[in-house]
Amino acid sequence: MGLLYIMPKSETEIDRVNIEGHKIILKSYGLPLLFWGYLLAILALILIMGLSSQSIILKMLNYDDPVLNFLGYMTAATLILIPLILVAAFFYEKFIIKEKNSLEVWHRLFFICFIKKKYQLNENDQFSVDHFMDSPNVAKIKGDKSSRGFYNRGYYILSLKSSSRPEVILDRHSHQEDLEDLKKLLLKY
Repeated sequence: MGLLYIMPKSETEIDRVNIEGHKIILKSYGLPLLFWGYLLAILALILIMGLSSQSIILKMLNYDDPVLNFLGYMTAATLILIPLILVAAFFYEKFIIKEKNSLEVWHRLFFICFIKKKYQLNENDQFSVDHFMDSPNVAKIKGDKSSRGFYNRGYYILSLKSSSRPEVILDRHSHQEDLEDLKKLLLKY
């Protein structure tokens, strides 16, 4: 989620980094204010759609036809679930907690932790920043200098590698330097 929910990269980011002795707690940044404007516009549009289709949905639910009932329930569920999922995306938080030989990754939604993973670190564990690109870079293959702005640079992933377990992806970002700084910050504690 690092492409949208950016993790802090230095100890000076006071509101996102909490240091308690040999323990560091990193909290992801929320979405920018511009996205909140998009959310309000989408919610207003869905509200207008719901209000304008309310009588039609109720009429579909009153028929004895199971197909019309199904379509009515599906339309109502869609008009309820879309705003709920969109609002949930704005209240998602990711925490990375590192203390000596343990690393925890928390995923919170509406301030409730729904996924918590804890890893014990061994001496052979290492943090690694690797390049990841899943699509061919057509603009770069053509080699035209005028299409340089369209190069697909992919993104980078920060992962915890170990011989005793599968690779654990901690974060991803489009800037390698930011992940390198996050890696240094995690290695410090």
